[in-house]
Amino acid sequence: MSAAKETFRKIKEQSNLAGSHKTLELQRSFFEGEEWEDYPMMASLECAWREYAQSQEIIPELEDTRDRGRRDAIESYVKNLEWGILPPPETLLLLHNALERYLQANGDLSLDEAFFGEPHKKNSSYAMAWGSKHEQMMAVSTHIALSKISLKKMTRLEAVESMLSDFYQDFDTDPESLLRAWRRWRKASNKWTG
Repeated sequence: MSAAKETFRKIKEQSNLAGSHKTLELQRSFFEGEEWEDYPMMASLECAWREYAQSQEIIPELEDTRDRGRRDAIESYVKNLEWGILPPPETLLLLHNALERYLQANGDLSLDEAFFGEPHKKNSSYAMAWGSKHEQMMAVSTHIALSKISLKKMTRLEAVESMLSDFYQDFDTDPESLLRAWRRWRKASNKWTG
């Protein structure tokens, strides 16, 4: 079996297509070899992406732009577009696979299942972990961590109260509610960081 066919087999075996760092790594490995030239759709995507990258003068080294360190295809897609860069072919292909899986199910599959292989559960979903409140929850994490090493020991609630009043001058947000939201977020994000 060729390396390309073996890569495709491994990708199909993944239960969570776009939602896996491992799947993104597998798809990327296909383009790091030369076998992509034997597949017309992949070759056209790769050639178009390389031409685009060169025309934008964004590749001192093509390999440096292949989203090393990205969690998954969703993060790759979002971050590349935020920076005004066309996502690499592996990202587009993984998103295509997940969306095709969703459409082929004729309504019997949620987007969470199509992208991650799991039914939607709000408090442990990908969106809960990496959505719009991610930065705020990271700030809460930082303040709680700093409170553990400060001279004046604080409980988590005291750390959140201090963060809201001292750093953000936010006197409207209920610290206990924010701490509960942080606990839910932490549980969801721990699920998606592996």
